[in-house]
Amino acid sequence: MANPEYKPFKSIHEFLTAVHIYADEAKQGITRYVEATHYCAHVRKDLRQCLIYDSHEQDAKLIGVEYMVSKEIYDSFEPEEQKLWHSHEYEVKSGMLILPKPAGYTDKEWEAAELQAMEEIIHLYGKTWHFWQVDAGHEYPLGHPVLMGSAINADQLDLNTAMAKRNKTFGVHHEEKAEARKDLQPHSIHPNDELADLPKDSPYAVQSLLLYAICLYAGSERAKAVRILARASDLAIELALNRADYASTYGMQDALVEESWRRTWWELYVVDGSFAAMQRQTTFRCNAVELTAYLPCEDNVYREGMLPPQPATLEQLDSRFFADEEQPFASACYRIEAIRIMGQVLAASNGGENCPDDIQAVDNAIAAWRLHLPFAKTGIIDRFGEVDQMILQAHAFIYTATIILHFPRSELPLTLPTAADIACAARMTQASPTSAQHATKAISASKDLSDLAGLPVDKYSPLFTCGLVFACIVQLSACSAHPHDCITQHRDRVALMTGVLKSIGRSWAIARDVILHLNKIANGVFRPHDTTGVVMCQPFMDSGVDVDSMFNNMSWLDFFPAGDMSGMDDIV
Repeated sequence: MANPEYKPFKSIHEFLTAVHIYADEAKQGITRYVEATHYCAHVRKDLRQCLIYDSHEQDAKLIGVEYMVSKEIYDSFEPEEQKLWHSHEYEVKSGMLILPKPAGYTDKEWEAAELQAMEEIIHLYGKTWHFWQVDAGHEYPLGHPVLMGSAINADQLDLNTAMAKRNKTFGVHHEEKAEARKDLQPHSIHPNDELADLPKDSPYAVQSLLLYAICLYAGSERAKAVRILARASDLAIELALNRADYASTYGMQDALVEESWRRTWWELYVVDGSFAAMQRQTTFRCNAVELTAYLPCEDNVYREGMLPPQPATLEQLDSRFFADEEQPFASACYRIEAIRIMGQVLAASNGGENCPDDIQAVDNAIAAWRLHLPFAKTGIIDRFGEVDQMILQAHAFIYTATIILHFPRSELPLTLPTAADIACAARMTQASPTSAQHATKAISASKDLSDLAGLPVDKYSPLFTCGLVFACIVQLSACSAHPHDCITQHRDRVALMTGVLKSIGRSWAIARDVILHLNKIANGVFRPHDTTGVVMCQPFMDSGVDVDSMFNNMSWLDFFPAGDMSGMDDIV
């Protein structure tokens, strides 16, 4: 019979004290806290596990457990799982959390060691369950386990009161600890942290989450951006922002507030559809609900506060095709319509199972959108001589939708060939007249996107990145398929679009990421001849690029770096 060695307990080597608050009560504005003495083991670099006692005395009660993980692991969790975890940011920065000094250390030595430990803990997320509510006077561990958390701001509890006993016991003061830790760089509290200081039933939360999702995407944190946007969509639909009566009911009888709620919903709708296209989804959440919210007005009208007496409806927008007289709609309305068409394209891109009539119907919708644009909206410059950002994005979405619809069905190579497969002197075999028509439309849309890139625009939305990448891939594929046709034109268009990506990359990391890969591929496709000055499409085997590792089995859509949706951020 083996002798018990208590090996798991020998791995415990960290002693922490703080207070835990009851998570569900905190969401209701009630702060009930209990002293929490942690005895922790570092299982791995990204995982710690702690036994929680109500004191450090010999007769202390074991009241719970806490697990701590790195931010990278936390970010990989599903949104519902993330809600069970809490940030340690305020706990560390406020001086609530301490490592009591053991014997054998000077104050200076231990302060340095404690500060180093806090530099690690501030970036960890904790999941804590208490089984024994000793603060309620329970003699035994009664009832269900209770989810606990940590305070996230000074409004939740009086630190002087909460820390008084602990400070006296260990001869410390939380304010001195806070001063010593003021330069620690914390992470921002994640919106899916259930104790995040964010209203849970407010359109302001939808706006905050939407902006955060866009920033995450622009910062090349695509997996997190998708999760945050999903939370924004769920909350908006739960609040019924998609319904016509929401703005009037909760607009405080203020026309500007009502317009703000309408614009919030439709901006969410546009971003949701754009993200769906980038992630190769066949549908998106905001497109699967009733759409009766009134449409937004022109941006300059909203800024000036001169709102129309009655906003337009989606039904009126749809009826414009058969109206005897041209009806004016805001540029944002055509942007919304472009995303609605994008939704049709995504639904048609479900593995090629749609019949030709279905594909033609979507293609007709794209053509009708362009043909029925008012003359004032066919260009990107408005009557004041300024770039109309809404109509610019609307055109970009339509051209991107065209590429998504036609490029996979075209004669162009869906997988850029390996060095052994490509020969510059040979043309690819034309599949069929239908396939050639798809190629023509895909190439035309990529040219239209490059024309947008050539406009004198100072600022671009990070969402424009997607369309530019798709357009570059079409141009590169066209050069690979037809190596002697208009090579200089293909090269110049790709150079223009990568130049815009470089410009966007000064602000947004997503553009910096994709341009590295596009440049590598473009260098393999285009090769200038110094002796003639003529740009030719060269065999990949002569390009100096490791084509086998780059292009083997790489789908054109998979080129765009969607990121691993389980939380990995590697680019394909």
